[in-house]
Amino acid sequence: MAQAVRRVHILGAGAVGLLHAAHLAQSVAAAGKTAVTLLLREPSKSAFLAGGSLASVVEQTGVPSQQHKPHLHLQDVRFDCQDSAPPADTSGTQRSEPISTLIVTTRAHQTWPALLPLIPRLSSRPTILLLQNGVLGTLRTVQERLPSIRPDIQPTFLLGLTTHGVTRSAGNPFQVQHVGFGHTVIGRASRPLSSLGHSAELGHGGEPDEAQDVLDMLGSAWSHLAVSVVPSDRLQAQLVLKLVVNSCLNPVVALLGCPNGGLFTLTSAASVPTTSSSSSSSSSADLGTEGIAIVQSLCDEIAPLALPLITPHEPHISNAQALAAVVLDVARKTAANRNSMLVDLAAGRETEIDFLNGFVVGLAAQQGRPMPLHAMLARLVRLRSALGKTPTP
Repeated sequence: MAQAVRRVHILGAGAVGLLHAAHLAQSVAAAGKTAVTLLLREPSKSAFLAGGSLASVVEQTGVPSQQHKPHLHLQDVRFDCQDSAPPADTSGTQRSEPISTLIVTTRAHQTWPALLPLIPRLSSRPTILLLQNGVLGTLRTVQERLPSIRPDIQPTFLLGLTTHGVTRSAGNPFQVQHVGFGHTVIGRASRPLSSLGHSAELGHGGEPDEAQDVLDMLGSAWSHLAVSVVPSDRLQAQLVLKLVVNSCLNPVVALLGCPNGGLFTLTSAASVPTTSSSSSSSSSADLGTEGIAIVQSLCDEIAPLALPLITPHEPHISNAQALAAVVLDVARKTAANRNSMLVDLAAGRETEIDFLNGFVVGLAAQQGRPMPLHAMLARLVRLRSALGKTPTP
């Protein structure tokens, strides 16, 4: 008896989704045991078809991944509409496939609205991988809301993060540039962060072997993306560290309207030269001190919440100064990058702030920890986002 082909559905046709879909399709096409479907909203699907049904990933010079294949075409990927659900009739035919393995790569705040129309298509025991910034907040949202719509569902959640640098091509949203090689980390979800000190895996509704099969498959298929499959407690530590980096860097440079490297050009008013005779060496000595001080203050505030989960697995990150060093290192390595929050604010769109600083503030409140700096950042980003949506008189 022939083995059934596993179909993996990917929700999110942004740069991260296309990168991982392309590598997955390239890897599994020859084996014939796994197939890939990229879920698109109807307008995106129409635009894709109008553009000749072409989608690809361009590997930039210096990116070691798949150097022998500079263009990864998605010709083996099926495209489906995420807005469609199975028909109400029981004629035996379905307009849309059921979904048993789902990878979500949307922005955090877009996840639930994008997932909602797909819920009727989910199998009763699906495996769902959330691969995005703010993933811990997204997991909480989905876990809280899903049972009220599908009380029969028992999903297994996998979580992940990626540090690959990927951008959309200017003239084609279905072509992305892989400009910076990083890594992808995936594993099973663990207990909610409110259970500090307890990192056992969540009870899994899906078949344990099924979820492990998915992890094994992705661990092989994404090998060219330097993927690691890690235990849940280590994964949680890395996700918390990523949350710290995103919360202490993204909103700061987004509000300033500059790339990540702009953090190192911030000076206090007192250090700005007022005459042409001012010494360039003295002003350069102050260059970036304000940006570094802001990051340090934010790390000081978040450290008591984050370090108990991070330090056992990353012993060199044992204090707020070490946390700040990680954030600043990321800022330096991605100096030219315009992070997603900056892009969304510039376009007048909603941001993922509620799944970053907002999530951190809420988590701290459960433990009675005030976080005024992170709360203020979240308020400022929300206000700036609302201002961008207000028509100019």
